[in-house]
Amino acid sequence: MVGSGSFEAVAQALPAARHVTSVEIDPVVAAAGLRYLSGGRTPEHEPKWSIEIDDAKHYIANLTGSVDVVALDIAGPFQRQVALLYTQEFYELIKRHLRPGGILSVPANGDFQKRPETASLIVTTLLSTFPDVFVVTRGNGRTSFAMAGTTLGFGKAELLKRMKAEGREDVVVYDRQDIQRHLQGRLIRPLSLANMDVVLKQGVDRLRRKFFKA
Repeated sequence: MVGSGSFEAVAQALPAARHVTSVEIDPVVAAAGLRYLSGGRTPEHEPKWSIEIDDAKHYIANLTGSVDVVALDIAGPFQRQVALLYTQEFYELIKRHLRPGGILSVPANGDFQKRPETASLIVTTLLSTFPDVFVVTRGNGRTSFAMAGTTLGFGKAELLKRMKAEGREDVVVYDRQDIQRHLQGRLIRPLSLANMDVVLKQGVDRLRRKFFKA
């Protein structure tokens, strides 16, 4: 689990996991989350949970084994340090450490149905790196996330069936072909170390709002 915050995602993952490792770059953020937001849950009381204070890129690059799931519980790619976790290079690093059938879960940061710039960029980058990609969007369109892997072993129909069995009737699922049709006609360069335009654009927009108000 990359990123911590409230550790809410950890609470969701623990019941089904053999072990959950939270990787957080900032020890102050981790300490604040444990003290104020975790509902009293700590690694000392959860033997299946550990916290590593490290840069996720460094931590994953130095893994000695492989993992079943990598979930990014992080903000959008609007600052350089965070944007590096959405790049082709980081996705390739994760792909090397996923077990066969392993899943990468990524927040799409927007309503993918409406094809916003950031969500489209994130999903395009996943398409450039992984053969299997799905986007799941709630029916109200407010939130979307993507999952990717090399041999996921399930399709759109199976994913929809599982979600509906869990009471999630309002979801819309896009598979790779759906995504490609949805983004057809848009020229989007995947996010990479050579293309960090999303960060530059965010900086320019902030300067414009602060100093050049109409």
